[in-house]
Amino acid sequence: MLKNRIVFAMIVAFLTQSARANFQVISDNDDTLKITNALDTTAAGWNTFFSPAFFTGSTELFRSWARSGAQINIVSGGLSALSSFTTRDLNYNLIPFLGLYERPTLGITIYDFKLQTISILAKRNLDKYVLIGDDTQSDFDVYSQLRKNNSNRFVAAYIHKITGRTLPPNVQPYYTDFEVAVFENVAGRISDSDLSRSANAILNLTRVEYLFPKFAVCPKSIDELSPQYFEAVAALKPTFKPTAMRVTTAIVDACLKHFSPK
Repeated sequence: MLKNRIVFAMIVAFLTQSARANFQVISDNDDTLKITNALDTTAAGWNTFFSPAFFTGSTELFRSWARSGAQINIVSGGLSALSSFTTRDLNYNLIPFLGLYERPTLGITIYDFKLQTISILAKRNLDKYVLIGDDTQSDFDVYSQLRKNNSNRFVAAYIHKITGRTLPPNVQPYYTDFEVAVFENVAGRISDSDLSRSANAILNLTRVEYLFPKFAVCPKSIDELSPQYFEAVAALKPTFKPTAMRVTTAIVDACLKHFSPK
């Protein structure tokens, strides 16, 4: 089963290279794609070695970008000595990616490693970049700095809300990958059919903990979702707006269900 998933992921990555778009995606791994709990050393260690679980909707979102022809690179604060586990999990979850960049040593901070690595990658071409990460470590500061340096190249920066900390104003917070799919559809970087796939990932949710793990914050009311998200929903094609609102309601319901007293 795992071998088949790895082969399929390699095929998707090859097809991505064969039909290039004019934008690329750079993503973090831990607590962006993978359910890691990076701020809890014990839990993070266990999840690194023994759990391949990724957030609901991540596979649909990243394959949407791949179908649009985007190159996808993973730039992670994890150690390169553990890259075989990262590769295993990315392939198991059918995440198409061309490169995996992880810290060679603890002697370099996550902030410095990511800022330097992404800057080097961006110098290799003239593409636009979409950045996606989370609020547990340095992604929000790195992405904010990159956008300050060149917002014409780094056109979007999405930050997964795990801790709920205050974020810089030039990055976009999100709770679920569906929200990112809405923004990306409005921006013309993923198709309507792929937006539907992202919606179905939420509407057909079977394990709430894969959407909102216990260690992560979640929206207990619609008001907790960002105003920019509702602006993007309003910009969707009229035929899809009712579905988007159904998904929005399902997101809040999942949060309330998971965190309600037993």
